[in-house]
Amino acid sequence: MTAQTQCVAANEESVYELADLVRTTLTNHPVGDGVILPDTNQQASARILVDGSVTPARPYLPLHWTLTTQ
Repeated sequence: MTAQTQCVAANEESVYELADLVRTTLTNHPVGDGVILPDTNQQASARILVDGSVTPARPYLPLHWTLTTQ
């Protein structure tokens, strides 16, 4: 199973800080009989995007995760 988180903040620096906290919190977090692992290829190449549909526009970083089960 795969999932995606969106790290959203007021500026790019805060997005990266939030992404680091999310990675630390979710990596190897147990869920049922499995654990959450980062999609390392996606996260290594992830770039901040900007949501221009809101005012003011907000930067965000999508991160992909995999739930592995035994």
